[in-house]
Amino acid sequence: MSSRITPALEDYLEAILGVLEDNPVARVTDIAERLDVSKPRVTTVVQDLAEDGYVEHQSYGYILLTDKGEEVAERVRERHRLLNRFFRQVLDVDAEQAEEDACNAEHYISQATLDRLTAFMRFIEECPRTGPEWLEHFHCFCEREGSFEPEDCQQDCLRACVERLEGHHAGMCGR
Repeated sequence: MSSRITPALEDYLEAILGVLEDNPVARVTDIAERLDVSKPRVTTVVQDLAEDGYVEHQSYGYILLTDKGEEVAERVRERHRLLNRFFRQVLDVDAEQAEEDACNAEHYISQATLDRLTAFMRFIEECPRTGPEWLEHFHCFCEREGSFEPEDCQQDCLRACVERLEGHHAGMCGR
């Protein structure tokens, strides 16, 4: 087995981590159920992961992540969560599709792109010029894509800016 961990093996590590969060130890049966694969397949993969130092496993025994395995599993899970959140909250993709797409994309996204996506998510969650209102406008844009007129968006944005400024001015003046 090569030292490069494949996307399929990352899925196994992530599944083991999930099982271990719910139980003190993971068993082949738990992993097979979580990934919807056969027990013999899990046994083969776990043996490979053990050879490469990602898990500790004894025949017919429990499976534990090593520090190396836990590090990979945590990294995969964080990528998965970020992508899922982006697909659901920003792109307004339904939960089931977002989950499937996050599972697929988590293995192939570069660290540079992931870093940018992380920064983007922080930006839209924290910047006062974005936030829920900004996302609502984007979601509306997506819904009206076939009949969207740029002038409508511009007018909506100008109106929102004026309302925000008037509210800010009123607060400063004690109105």
